[in-house]
Amino acid sequence: MTDHHRPGPGPDGAAGRQWDERWWDERDERDERRWDERDERDERWWAVPALATPLLLFLLYVDYTAYPARPAVWALGYSVPLALLGCGWLLERTVRRRPLRTVLTGLGCLLALGYTQVMVTVLTGMAVVQLFFRVAADLVG
Repeated sequence: MTDHHRPGPGPDGAAGRQWDERWWDERDERDERRWDERDERDERWWAVPALATPLLLFLLYVDYTAYPARPAVWALGYSVPLALLGCGWLLERTVRRRPLRTVLTGLGCLLALGYTQVMVTVLTGMAVVQLFFRVAADLVG
């Protein structure tokens, strides 16, 4: 027999094992304490965004200068990593939001580093597909 069951009438008065509510009460108190601790103000909330800001700006510079012969419109794509960094600065300043803040700023840095490579790969793939369909259309028609 487990700790949370005890012999006796059930909740509806029938014979059998009755559910022991004390187990749930203790668990609820532990969960409430855990969530209360996670909702406390984070005194070092600024550490991750403060480290990610210069890193992100450096990665944007490196990525932007790596391909000097690209269209200027591509610079608009750098707004996504900057927006992710902004979310890292503007999130709720509690311990519960610290992992999300870290993930958002890290994702922003990764996007800043690989944005041009992704664009070149996608556009090259689109050009190959378009060339294939043009050649196929010329052969058929």
